[in-house]
Amino acid sequence: GQINNEKKLKAYLKITILKNLIWKDGTLHDNEKLFVYDYIIDIPDLPVDEKIAFLKNISEKPKTNLLKKIFVSEKYKFEMVFDSLEEGRAFKNTLIELSNCDGSMSKEEDVYINDILKQLKLL
Repeated sequence: GQINNEKKLKAYLKITILKNLIWKDGTLHDNEKLFVYDYIIDIPDLPVDEKIAFLKNISEKPKTNLLKKIFVSEKYKFEMVFDSLEEGRAFKNTLIELSNCDGSMSKEEDVYINDILKQLKLL
C-alpha cells in the first residue's frame, strides 16, 4: 500500500545519507560498515531482499562525477525523511555515532553532517 511505500522511501533516504557519510573520507572502515549493516538489518519497513541489496551495495563507492558534484548536491526536506521530531533527533545521533565509530570524525564527514542537518532543520 501507499503507507508502506512512503516508509520504504524514508528508509532508502536514510540509508543513502548513511552510505554517503561513510564514504566521505574516501575509505570504508570496517566499523562503519558494520554500523550501517546493523542499521539496515534493524529497519522494520524493508523486506529482506531489499535489505540484502542495500547490504551488498554499501561496499561500492558512491558514483560522483565532477559536473554532478558542482551542480547537484543532495537536497533533503525533513518530511521526506522522518515521521517525527524524535525520529529526526535519533537519526542525528546516529550520524554522529557513525562518523565517530572509525575512531575520529574527518573534516569531510563533519561538513557533510552539518550540511545534511541544516537541510533537515535538525541543527
